[in-house]
Amino acid sequence: MKKFAKTTALALMLLSLILPVTACGGSKGPDKITEAGFELPYYNGMSEDGLYDASNFYLNELRTYGADPGALYCSDDDIRDTYAKVKRTEMGKDPSLTEEAFEEKNGTVDDWVDEYGNTFYMAVTGGTTDLAQSIKTEYNTFCGAYTLYRSKNLTDWEKAGKVGGFAVAFHSYDWVSGNSPWAPELIRDPKSGRYFLFASAQTKSGNDGTDYYPHYGTYYNMLQGLIAMADNPLGPYNIISAEAYYSTLVAYDENGDPVINDKGEALDEDGNVVTTVNENGELLDRNGYLITTNTPAMLFGKHVQALKDLYPNPTGHSTAIWAAIDFNPVIMDNGDMYVYFSQHITDLSAGNHIWGVKMKDMITPDYSTLTFIATPNVTKIVKTTEGPSASMSNAAIANKYITFGVNTDGSQMLDENGKLITEFNGYHYIKEGKTELDEGSINEGTEVIQHGDKYYLTFSPLGYGSRKYAVRQAVGDSPLGPFEKLGKDYNPVMGVNETNDYMAGTGHHSFIKAGDELFILYHAFYNPINNQPNGSFLGRAIGADRAQFMYNETLGYDILYGNGPTYSLQPLPDVATGKTNVAKKATIVTDGDSNTAKYLNDGLFTVQDFTAEWEYNAPNTKNTGTTIKLKWEKPVRISSFIIYNSQSYYYAFDKVDSVVFKLAEKPSWYTASEYNGYCYLKDIKCDPSHVDNDNWFMRQGGGALASFNEITVTEMTITISSKYATMSEDLDTEDNYAIRVSEIYVTGKEA
Repeated sequence: MKKFAKTTALALMLLSLILPVTACGGSKGPDKITEAGFELPYYNGMSEDGLYDASNFYLNELRTYGADPGALYCSDDDIRDTYAKVKRTEMGKDPSLTEEAFEEKNGTVDDWVDEYGNTFYMAVTGGTTDLAQSIKTEYNTFCGAYTLYRSKNLTDWEKAGKVGGFAVAFHSYDWVSGNSPWAPELIRDPKSGRYFLFASAQTKSGNDGTDYYPHYGTYYNMLQGLIAMADNPLGPYNIISAEAYYSTLVAYDENGDPVINDKGEALDEDGNVVTTVNENGELLDRNGYLITTNTPAMLFGKHVQALKDLYPNPTGHSTAIWAAIDFNPVIMDNGDMYVYFSQHITDLSAGNHIWGVKMKDMITPDYSTLTFIATPNVTKIVKTTEGPSASMSNAAIANKYITFGVNTDGSQMLDENGKLITEFNGYHYIKEGKTELDEGSINEGTEVIQHGDKYYLTFSPLGYGSRKYAVRQAVGDSPLGPFEKLGKDYNPVMGVNETNDYMAGTGHHSFIKAGDELFILYHAFYNPINNQPNGSFLGRAIGADRAQFMYNETLGYDILYGNGPTYSLQPLPDVATGKTNVAKKATIVTDGDSNTAKYLNDGLFTVQDFTAEWEYNAPNTKNTGTTIKLKWEKPVRISSFIIYNSQSYYYAFDKVDSVVFKLAEKPSWYTASEYNGYCYLKDIKCDPSHVDNDNWFMRQGGGALASFNEITVTEMTITISSKYATMSEDLDTEDNYAIRVSEIYVTGKEA
């Protein structure tokens, strides 16, 4: 397979060459243009020296090593709010601290905006004890965990964590051992303004005096949820304590002490109760527990009696062996917070399953809401008070219900009547249907995102070593379900199709909301065909592509669709350029099938088989090509475009004959005397690496691309007539002249 040359993200300077006035032949269809004006110099992304226009495009080059990415975007306004709240806390604790002294110590708000604002942040699995001595001393740490990157454009990532490139500083007094720092996620708390990292890690070997137990069996047994907090997105993040978190929320008196009323309640500046204190005046979490850095804030096996009953610890410790990974914290539109995660396989349980819990605040789970949400190969799980009848056999019970509990020998636990146990916290969970797609024994890498009145649970099946480790979706009407997994007509959201030889293993992901755009950040195989060619796994690297919600007529509601995975140039995020896809605001007129013209600017190029029909179709029976015109009511300033190809080889074009622009004004850089209000590009070839001519398939996400000096336009007329092949899809005849276009993206903004 021929791939892009290894690229360096340097902006290619466009030539200011002005060519003579020329007529552009072959322009047909709506409002035929006979005088096309001057020829517009452009760059089409096919530089032989590996350069591309990084001022307009990014490429998933897989040059940032990492797995299980968790990410967020920080706007300038986020940082200003954080700065104000950090200042409030520090000045509250130290009444003698002046604003000038605070700024001298911490910098000004403008300094913070310059340092942290308008930036993407990403943390990935991993850690090290091999830190510079200066870092160990500065942060009193023996281990840096979760590599932390930042980027302005989702492709050029720099290692930026303050703990030697890592986000979290592990200390000797923390509950973590430093092993298995997995799957971090980042989230900003709007109340405190602080940044939080949720993840999992292995506990130290405990004893009767600790909430965590002695090391026993496989190391999976010791994986627990971790919460760490920082004053800024780069850290250092420190494992949370109740004291550290609530000190960011409480009011302070004139002595710099938290305001506590006579009921033992800590109050904020508005007099609202934040939490409570114990007899020693120590701040407790909202469950009344004293959370320290040696006490995991999320410890389900300690605080959920049903887990203690179902998963008894063979060591005799009071905490159940119940491992949890892949934590996903989410703040819903109404301000309520939930955390989703996977119950990991242990010596006492099989498979990876998805659970969710409502939070009382950023660090306090409401353990009574712990809910079983998804299990491999089951379409839907419904919580009910109705248990199995006494007459049901164990086989029948296992077929209908989720079964819980194991004996110390690993066998399934039975009740006093010899029946499988199906009750958890007073509820039973009924399996409703078998999934259309195989999921192996794994549901993990969970994300939940709210859209309108629906909740979308995305996850990855099969395990990270599979090419089909991808992003799949389920939909529910409430944050804790039930969620119904969608079938092959709606999945994957981001993953391989049958001909994908360019990006695979695109699972374990996170969503990034940046401005009006939604991105999926994921990891992918270095080798998309065989990522363990010599029996050794090559690892994974980071990719990102757009996703969006679109109405599905069959289901009657919006579902998630992914513009990817891609290994081709894609428009940069709007927040990186200050521009957007102005094609979405254009009126489109075509000479092809008018019923399919709506797909030209719906924001989605087709990748999966189930989206194949969502393309503009020009039957082109006379082999005359097709013309597409975009018209804007108000002039737009544009600097690039991509005309995305059909996902099918049999309808794909190999070049665009011409693109003619009607100019709203003469470009300031155009100095020739001849000017008639038009300019044009011609023979814009598609990148040959986007097609496999030998095996007759396309690599989705590519097409005809151009970037150029900015122009202000009101119309854009596209003419296409040339194809890779004229063979019919059934390989029966060679007179298939039909052309399909998947999407048009025009980078610009209103003039």
